[in-house]
Amino acid sequence: MKLSGRPLLDTRPDHELFVDRSDEITRIRAALGQGLNCLVAGERGSGKTSLVRALMFEERQGADPQDVGLPRLLYVRGSGAESASDLLRRAVEALAQYQGVQLATGLPGTSGGLIAELAERARRGSVLMVLDDAPAAAGNALFGALRDELWSIDLRWLVTVATTDSATLLRPPADAFFESQVTLDPLPDDASMEILRRRMGEAPERLLAEAASIGGGNPRRLLDVAREFDGDYSKWAEFASAAAERERALAALGRPAQMLAAELELLGGASASDDRLLTAMGWTRPRVVQVLAEMEAAGLVTASSLKSGQGRPKKVYKVVSAGQFLKRRAQAQVQTQAKGPTKTQSKGPTS
Repeated sequence: MKLSGRPLLDTRPDHELFVDRSDEITRIRAALGQGLNCLVAGERGSGKTSLVRALMFEERQGADPQDVGLPRLLYVRGSGAESASDLLRRAVEALAQYQGVQLATGLPGTSGGLIAELAERARRGSVLMVLDDAPAAAGNALFGALRDELWSIDLRWLVTVATTDSATLLRPPADAFFESQVTLDPLPDDASMEILRRRMGEAPERLLAEAASIGGGNPRRLLDVAREFDGDYSKWAEFASAAAERERALAALGRPAQMLAAELELLGGASASDDRLLTAMGWTRPRVVQVLAEMEAAGLVTASSLKSGQGRPKKVYKVVSAGQFLKRRAQAQVQTQAKGPTKTQSKGPTS
């Protein structure tokens, strides 16, 4: 079984695992072919990286000496960049590596100098920059504050961003930079089932359908579900029951708990003061703390301390998976059985 949750790469073996984003790829290819900059937004785990890698693979397979089709797509990792200069530096390095040029000992330290370096290298041949997982603040600084400078370069951009970060990245004037925008919607159940078939091999159709429903159209969440039972299909009925019970427990707490659980799953965990979480929810920190306390009391989240820099450790919350919920339920049943039946005293008739 191939149940790793890592993004797919632009290789033939990984491309064979890629499922059902042909419409999105067609729209992206059409926009880039018209010389437009394109932004792809999707929730975390929706397959943004896999999508652009699939496009890169397909374009390489269709390349010919006449360069019919898109220019060469150069991949740039955006995660972790703290400024527009960081992103520009990574783009320059990717372009220099593609051109087989050894960079000088030091690149320019300013955004203006890096823009000039990028422009000079872009004139040497037609390429297209693929900036994956663009950070919201750094991306807005690059495509907003430096928008006109980037427009002056004969270079097009394909950028991916998490849905929770897209509003910040697209704050004007950055919104005008992207003439085309594509949203990755949740995969339909039949596509989710096909992902599992390609990665798991033979499995009962009913199991695939239930797993697809639990995964909610998010490939990463879908593979998390598949890993939970590790091929032991005999335990699937219990697992599916636990997943349904977990959803009922969330529903019992109300819509706020369900919304917060969904965002925590997409973020892979967060503290009550995480700006990404607060922005996505549109809540204040006290409101997040209140709902998290309700979820923790119901056994629906776990909390751990994370030390980052100076100051007190932050309490990071993660949603309990269906598998964890199943184990907790089993442990509770064992404890109940160990205690034995509750003894009740009955009063005899009075005379």
